[in-house]
Amino acid sequence: MPRKRRTKYKHPILSPAEARWTCDPSVFDFETTEALESPEAFLGQKRALRALSFGADAGSPGFNVFVSGMNGTGRTSMTENFLQELAAVREAPEDYCYVYNFEEESRPRQLGLPAGMGVALRNGMDDLVKELARSLPKAFEEEDYERERMALKMTVERHQAEAFEELRAAAEEHGFAIARTQQGFAVAPVKDGQVLEPAQMAEMEEEEQEALKAGETEVRNLLRLTLRKFRDIEKEATKSLEKQERDNAESVVAHALYNLRKQFRGQKRVRAFLDQVQEDILDNIEEFKASDEEQNELQMVGPGASETAFPFSYRYKVNLLVNHAEQEGVPVVREAYPTYRNLLGSADHQSYYGNLVSHFTMIRPGSMHRANGGFLVIDAEDLLSSPQAWEGFKRALKVKELNLEEPFDQFKTTSTVAMRPEPIPLRLKVVMIGTPLIFHLLSTNDSDFPELFKVPAEFRASMNRSPRSIEAFAGFCAARCKDLELRPLTPAAVARLAEHSSRRAGQRDRLDLRFRDLIDLISEADYWACKEDQDDDGSSVIDRDDVEVAINNRDDRGMHLQENVLRMIREGTIRMDLGEARVGQIHGLTVLQAGQRPFGLPARVSARITAGQGFVVNVEREVQLSGPFHNKGVLILTGYLKGRYGLNHPLSVNASIVFEQSYSPVDGDSATLAELCCVLSGISEVPMRQDIAITGSLDQMGRVQAVGGLNEKIEGFWAACQELDPERDVGVILPATNVRHLMLSQEVTEAVASKQLSIWPVETVEDALEILTGITAEQMDQLVEDRLQLLRENVRGMGGGGESVVLMRDHQELPAGPPDPGPKK
Repeated sequence: MPRKRRTKYKHPILSPAEARWTCDPSVFDFETTEALESPEAFLGQKRALRALSFGADAGSPGFNVFVSGMNGTGRTSMTENFLQELAAVREAPEDYCYVYNFEEESRPRQLGLPAGMGVALRNGMDDLVKELARSLPKAFEEEDYERERMALKMTVERHQAEAFEELRAAAEEHGFAIARTQQGFAVAPVKDGQVLEPAQMAEMEEEEQEALKAGETEVRNLLRLTLRKFRDIEKEATKSLEKQERDNAESVVAHALYNLRKQFRGQKRVRAFLDQVQEDILDNIEEFKASDEEQNELQMVGPGASETAFPFSYRYKVNLLVNHAEQEGVPVVREAYPTYRNLLGSADHQSYYGNLVSHFTMIRPGSMHRANGGFLVIDAEDLLSSPQAWEGFKRALKVKELNLEEPFDQFKTTSTVAMRPEPIPLRLKVVMIGTPLIFHLLSTNDSDFPELFKVPAEFRASMNRSPRSIEAFAGFCAARCKDLELRPLTPAAVARLAEHSSRRAGQRDRLDLRFRDLIDLISEADYWACKEDQDDDGSSVIDRDDVEVAINNRDDRGMHLQENVLRMIREGTIRMDLGEARVGQIHGLTVLQAGQRPFGLPARVSARITAGQGFVVNVEREVQLSGPFHNKGVLILTGYLKGRYGLNHPLSVNASIVFEQSYSPVDGDSATLAELCCVLSGISEVPMRQDIAITGSLDQMGRVQAVGGLNEKIEGFWAACQELDPERDVGVILPATNVRHLMLSQEVTEAVASKQLSIWPVETVEDALEILTGITAEQMDQLVEDRLQLLRENVRGMGGGGESVVLMRDHQELPAGPPDPGPKK
């Protein structure tokens, strides 16, 4: 039979209303959420909204925004929605494109154009090349051009004939004849109109032979002068022909460029580019003289068919990098994969005779190009995890330019043709999203970060619960149901969701702002509502029972580990004693994490007392299973003991504290109150009730401080008690400052109402000891003092001996412990 409770104490227990807040559905004046209007955009995040609004409007350098907050608070979706609304009323930014640099091919030029004009320039240049490919060859096939060309040819032939006739006459005067052959001109001596043979020349007298040789030399000199005159005539003719072709083509090119010049007459850089285009076309007319069949063959083969890697006509193309022709307002770009190339752009390459070559038409924009003039939304963790991306990103923001660079050029083994496009001016507002930890680490470890992100906007995790916030909460639930096309919610369902939100917030007078979990819960409730009404006509709603089923099923999916532990408690593998009072032993409360679901369990804490010199040994610390916060709690406990009982005399006691059957790391100071009660119980030898679990932190003055995870701890202890002895009345001691954090489950709240579970809030360790031992604080103090006096007398009579040393991590030593007893004689 369960042991009856001891007599009542002066310490009150909590009422069911203090253990759980219940939302009354009657506070809502709607039948379903379908009738509600859309809620305010930034529910509970007014401060973050003000910071974001300021950062988005500030025009000074470095006023970019870092949005921080816990995952699930809607920081990303709310930020994007706000920026979209802000961007819609602003004027669209410039288009940017790259064009060929006729002065330095490896450095393409950038052109900034009003929104929508980039497409016009690109299409206009494409049409220009097509038009010239048709019109220029035809211009050289017209009759007037052919007539002028033939006249020039006849003039050249006439001038050459006149020069040849002068040469022939001069040759005759010297007794020579000039004849044209396939190999050129031939000079031969003549006499009486007949060409002299070598045999005839050999029979001549020596003086005549010398005269012929002198005449031949003179004639050949005249021939060289005549040939030079022929070349001059041909050269002048070629120049005249080229001028004639240029004059003939200039009118065609000027006519083809007329509309483009007219369309971009207000753009100086574009007009200068078009002038260069005209000059380059006129300097390379031969490239456009190909027949239609040759042009078609070249287009079919594509890049790489010419002597270079790219066709000649590619120099007149326009690489439209950023196009805002259909942009309403400024762009809001979310970069989900912030690699170096995705942020800052890149240039593609193709293989050409073993080399990787590129062209300005192969430059690809990054998200910073697309967001230029608007907003770039980026996740901090993704950006920091991408090699070289953070440094390149910072460099672009600092110099306010977008330069095309290859981050790993120094590691490449294949030769490439370098290209250095002109930088594009950067006028960008960056909104980076991350956790408060990332914001802190960047602020303290990166000197550039505070200069680049001067506006922090923090999304908080919870808000005060009030009638107005409850109303806004209902509106938010209604909006999400409409967005996700879910069934509408009844007032009872909204009330249950509000209770769940309050529990998630960890405080019953607050509501959780991590809306991702809330949206998932509504979706699960809709699923269970659909399962119940799958044969209905689709007019069903989500009621409180559907929300309850969703919550229970969500909890059930993470129950495996907790069920195993509870089974071991029931079987006695894990020892839990709810029976008689014991000295130096109590049930503390712990929280374990299984996936995303935390759950509480009792943990048996015990203390052993020996005569000594005032040392408290933390067993978990000795075996390196204790975290820094637990170590801190034990040291605070030691400070309390020395300050309370060691002012006039040194403590003559040593204590050893341990979590029984604990085989995993222990951290946190929430067991400090339980450990101190165990030590004082061990010193005074006053037994403590085992059917009461305890949790709480302490300061050195003995005041009880708040701890975390109260709901899970109490529910876990109740579940363990139900497994071990469901008929027994049990209790929990917790810090009074934690009462406002209680939001217990319905089952545990009913146990509180039936007095099967009592919850005592305490403010000092004396309050806790009175509940656990049934004696007053003054009586406990006297018992402790009496026992310490007895131990001091025993220690003085022990005699000398070696001091015990406990080796710590990294071979550090604790202060000397109690002396070992001397050897027996």
